[in-house]
Amino acid sequence: MRVISLGAGVQSTVIVLMALRGDFDPAPDCAIFADTGWEPEGVYDNLERLKLLCRASRFPLYTISAGNIRSDVLDSVLAGKFRKVSMPLYLRDPVRDGRLRRSCTREYKIDPVRRKIRELLGLKKGQRVPKGTMVEQWLGITTDEAHRTKPTQKKWLKNAYPLIDLNMSRNDCIQWCCDNGHPIPEKSACIGCPYHASNYWVDMKKKQPEAWEDAVDFDEKIRKGKLPGVTGDAYVHRRCLPLKDIGETYAEGDQLSLFGEECEGICGT
Repeated sequence: MRVISLGAGVQSTVIVLMALRGDFDPAPDCAIFADTGWEPEGVYDNLERLKLLCRASRFPLYTISAGNIRSDVLDSVLAGKFRKVSMPLYLRDPVRDGRLRRSCTREYKIDPVRRKIRELLGLKKGQRVPKGTMVEQWLGITTDEAHRTKPTQKKWLKNAYPLIDLNMSRNDCIQWCCDNGHPIPEKSACIGCPYHASNYWVDMKKKQPEAWEDAVDFDEKIRKGKLPGVTGDAYVHRRCLPLKDIGETYAEGDQLSLFGEECEGICGT
């Protein structure tokens, strides 16, 4: 079985479009989109477009979800409904500043996709994958971010990188969309992801006012209650400053790529 892990951003969208055109041999069997419930509007618009194209080509595209990450975090902070999920929020603590451990990529993206793959294999919960079974999980990672490639640590699951095999960069994917008459997809990432660089926040503030207000509201609310086990205040921005106060004056020189920090797995693809 060959499965496309669809983030509905630039790279994974190109993989799906190439598959629909018949560019791969052997071809993938389906695509799976794990919805965190907090993607930008443009990502959901692109997903709906892909669904129509896949339906017309009778190519299975599955949408799954482990919940809404925004609601889950705020329920934990404000209502005391503890759920073991952790966004990598930045902390200003009386004793020690730091950052929360990240488990959101695994809980909302990686694990749901693997559960769906097991379902497609006809396996029940807890049932072992039969010996000799091998599934390729196609990820939308390009040559300019080859450092994100890694094994799955599952004997029955192998990560594959068709865009790297084709020697394609992210810019190549954008050009491919232009050359083939497709709109350029928006980057796939949670609206309030703490891994956004300052210039990304500034750009969101200018071009996506509704998403910006949503992120600011979330940032303010996480300090109105307390995260389980956290004594200090949590922030979405790496400088532990309220997101509403962000300005172009401290947007420069704050690129996450300098530190190699980003949402891993299939976020952002």
